[in-house]
This record gives sequence, structure tokens and C-alpha cells, in this order.
Amino acid sequence: MLSRRRRLRTTEVAEVLRIGKNFRGRFLSAKVLGGSDDTIRVAAVVPKSLIKGAVSRNRVRRALYRAIASLPEEKRGNKAALIVFFVRAVPPPPLAPTFAGDVKKILSSLL
Repeated sequence: MLSRRRRLRTTEVAEVLRIGKNFRGRFLSAKVLGGSDDTIRVAAVVPKSLIKGAVSRNRVRRALYRAIASLPEEKRGNKAALIVFFVRAVPPPPLAPTFAGDVKKILSSLL
């Protein structure tokens, strides 16, 4: 799980959704907005239309957070950003390594 300082607050999510730029991967899409501090802060959204059960949605969300946390610092870049990740499709298990590939692709396109 990501630390609280690395996750977005509700007001920040609303701002990113309003004026962020879109990026797409195979299993994820993202809205990105430049940040004011030195860190990349994220939120994960798993739509109810994709997975009905809350337990399963939270399992997928936690796998996405693990994928983001597992990336080495140099892959995250030195650029500040606020990112909201949306799960578009659920990959076959294991989830975290698959999501990590999409996260790397999205982060590399904005750095």
C-alpha cells in the first residue's frame, strides 16, 4: 500500500479529473496534472461497471498501488505529478507485475 503522503486527496482528484491530460495503457488509463512538490502522488479508480463486488475492486486497487510502490525511484522520475489511474481491464493474475508494465509506460510518456 502506498503511504498517505503519496496518495491524492479528494479535492486533488477532482482537480486532476477536471484539467488533467489523458494517457492510455493496455489495462490502465490515467489523467495527469503537474504537481507543486517533488513527488508523484496517485489515486486508483476501479469502476463498479468493471467489477461488481467491493472486495474484488479493492483487491485490484491494492494490486495497482503495490505496482506503483514497487517501481524504483528513478523510474518515477524527478518530476512532480498528480495522477489518477483508471483500471480499464483486469489482467490475469498476478496483477501487480502486469499493472507495473502499464504504469511504466504511462510514466515514461510523461517524463
